[in-house]
Amino acid sequence: MKIIRKIKSVIAAALMCSSYLCYNLDVKADDTAANAAKRANTADGGFSADEIACSPDKPTLTLTKKVVSLDDAGKTHQIDVMVSGADAKYCTTGFYVEYDPRIQVNLDAVGNVDATTQESLFGFAKLNEYDDKKALFLSTAATENYGMDGVLWSFNVTLPSDAKLGDVYYFDIVYRNTATGSPLFVGKEVTAEEKLMCAYTFTQGIYNEEYNNNFKADEDDIGECPALAEIPAYVDGYIAIGGYCDCGNNVTANSLGDINSDGAVDSSDASAVLVEYAAMSIGGATTLTEMQKKAADVNSDGAADASDASKILEFYAYCSTGGKETDMQKWLDANK
Repeated sequence: MKIIRKIKSVIAAALMCSSYLCYNLDVKADDTAANAAKRANTADGGFSADEIACSPDKPTLTLTKKVVSLDDAGKTHQIDVMVSGADAKYCTTGFYVEYDPRIQVNLDAVGNVDATTQESLFGFAKLNEYDDKKALFLSTAATENYGMDGVLWSFNVTLPSDAKLGDVYYFDIVYRNTATGSPLFVGKEVTAEEKLMCAYTFTQGIYNEEYNNNFKADEDDIGECPALAEIPAYVDGYIAIGGYCDCGNNVTANSLGDINSDGAVDSSDASAVLVEYAAMSIGGATTLTEMQKKAADVNSDGAADASDASKILEFYAYCSTGGKETDMQKWLDANK
């Protein structure tokens, strides 16, 4: 098995080198040396925005986006790199996935990156560090355009064991030149159309600061982890720690009763519950995130209403007059 993997890696590396050479040297006859260099070393490949917009093939590369619970801290999670819009159009790819340095990319029993690609492709994965960043280089190759839409790569990561509610761990597909060549997403022949496809992939097909700086987390995920609302607009995926944590009113993670996550259960939280109750009573739009709703439902009846606000005020009065219990759930349990 080790020998087979080694052979595949060697073949993939050889095919990748061959493709790099084709991509760097196969330029238009009337290109100037400067334009040829630009065509090989920039994400747009020397094409104009209008030319890229007219590319017949428009691949997009996306990464896993998910919210997990605090119980998932210290555990292994699978990250997928998905491709769409390029079914049977590509074989040779190479790009970096930068990742949050707080997480760990898993290795297999023999020390290789624990990653898999499509069965029809030869794959190569390697850990890299540069410019104070951690990244995973992923490349594929094949003798024909066997690459399909769907999951292109899967790799496993481990979250920190000391992760906290609200933590966000990002993943970012990046275009980065090295001494050995440029990132690629092309077919077997590396035709002009395939170069245009490559340019589209690394300008419009991924999020990035220069060409496509408008990534947003899913609204439902933001509801579970509000910190995702502030995620950088150039990344391509994330794992976030969200959900409800019954851990007392001295934390800032929407613990029970602490609707505004300011670390205290007080009258402002009761007011927030009443505003939500009023909106729901007239058929209006919700004013709370999903995580806030869980924190607001202090009596666990499935709704945020006046009875919850009353209990919050009662607990606030208790704490304000010298009460020792700072965990609202424990206080509720003791006063059933």
